[in-house]
Amino acid sequence: SACLVGSEMCIRDRAKVATQAKFKNIKTCIISTDHVRAGANKQLEAFAKILDIDFYFCKDEKSLYETAGEAQKLYTLVLIDTPGINPFIESEVERIAKFADVVKNEAFLTIDAGRNTYEAVEISEIFAKLGARHLLATRLDLTRRIGAVLSVAGCGKFSLCSASVSSSIANGLAAIDSRSLARLVLS
Repeated sequence: SACLVGSEMCIRDRAKVATQAKFKNIKTCIISTDHVRAGANKQLEAFAKILDIDFYFCKDEKSLYETAGEAQKLYTLVLIDTPGINPFIESEVERIAKFADVVKNEAFLTIDAGRNTYEAVEISEIFAKLGARHLLATRLDLTRRIGAVLSVAGCGKFSLCSASVSSSIANGLAAIDSRSLARLVLS
């Protein structure tokens, strides 16, 4: 299976997802479509090399379609990285939509837990139209208010899958369930 990740996920969070897969012995590769941020692919490729995970770069929809199709035959998990975008700029959303259209797999919205609640819900509506159904909250360790995460999950009917809870690559992701979320809200 493949997943398309986008919005506000930093290189460190992408590496956390790949690291967790490696720890669980899940055969994984990373495909990057990010041709916007200078040095982003080099950083992600360096993390992939450290983890002994294959890394591919696709700069257009055709190469993504071909690479993802071949990768799904070889790997259990295919992480497809998209460049972070400003979801309020239509041309940037269209660029991500083209990639999402050719892959047709699980899509994850990554959003900063401390983001303004109203903006977060607006952003989630945009990404829901692109096929995102799962939410990975980032920077949960750096915020005291998680209204944005709860609102996106509730209003957008996103399933909470994980959260970035530490800057540590090896221990930086935690699964979110009702119990852990209740502890977080009550603390």
